[in-house]
Amino acid sequence: MEAFSSIIRKACLIGSFDGVKIKDGGPLISHLLYADDAMVMGQWSEFNFRALRRTLRIFHLCSGLRINIQKSIIYGVGKSLEEVKVEANVLGCKPGDTPFKYLGIQVGANMNRIIKWEPVVNVFKKRLSKWKANVLSLGGRVVLIKFVLESLPTYYFSLYKAPVAVVTKAKNDGGLGLNKLVTSNNALLLKWLWRYRTEKDDLWIKVIDAIHSSAQRWDEYPSNKKGSGTWNQLVRTGYRLKVQGVSIVNMIRGVVGNGTNVKFWIVPWISNQPLKVLFPALFHLKGNKWCMISKRIGLQSDSDAIAWNWKKYPSLDIEVKEVIECHRLISGVRLNDKPMDLEQW
Repeated sequence: MEAFSSIIRKACLIGSFDGVKIKDGGPLISHLLYADDAMVMGQWSEFNFRALRRTLRIFHLCSGLRINIQKSIIYGVGKSLEEVKVEANVLGCKPGDTPFKYLGIQVGANMNRIIKWEPVVNVFKKRLSKWKANVLSLGGRVVLIKFVLESLPTYYFSLYKAPVAVVTKAKNDGGLGLNKLVTSNNALLLKWLWRYRTEKDDLWIKVIDAIHSSAQRWDEYPSNKKGSGTWNQLVRTGYRLKVQGVSIVNMIRGVVGNGTNVKFWIVPWISNQPLKVLFPALFHLKGNKWCMISKRIGLQSDSDAIAWNWKKYPSLDIEVKEVIECHRLISGVRLNDKPMDLEQW
């Protein structure tokens, strides 16, 4: 698979295959691999279909491994099923339509609809229908319930916000000690927000930034509000869930260190709220809204290295008031020469 990946990358490099170019300077996506499963993505064109056949032929000649075209499926984004069937006949593979299942999970389906969760519900039914109530003890039934209800939907819960919840009680309240599915669902979803903050160089993050980033929004987690896709659901979940009145996203705070990796205005670092929320009038006047802490506050050896870059110098009463409050809040902050450890978020 590594050799196959290299061949696809080389084909894109020399212009023999056109991958999918993500907008606004995003990465070029041509293929995704998992174990022995390969998904090749490219522009819908006769040039690409010929190039793909040629690439698969080269891979066969070099490795002795032949792709089973008859088991392969072609999908056309924004194309009618009739168009897909025509190209499938030419390639000798099966035509596919959305939504479809990839690596055991639905892709392209509206997972906000309960009916789309039928595959998960059916798994429950198959497992629970095998109960032998007259054989299993109460403890055995609890173990089976935990296995079915808490383990089987994990894959779906790690990507999609489920539209249902199962209410259970803790053991101290007379329950059986089962987890709420909604709690497991939220925990698995929020891991992606943590990963977004700590895996800056990963391909998936570059794709998210290219699709969702906007010059009109100043959020640590970019989200295209016009859409209802998986990433938007993740971000909405992070902002909606709160612990003691503080949203989960604002509880992920940076260890400042030398201040070169933490955004001064955007990320909560000195309070439970970002400075853009605490001082909205100042944030409106700020020139570089994405500046890092190190650009606003110098090392301890610098007595007052705060440098502001205003589009208009603060003059209104509210602006002057926020300047005074902001200075008072950060006056005791001293940076050191150690870079931030991302694992400490």
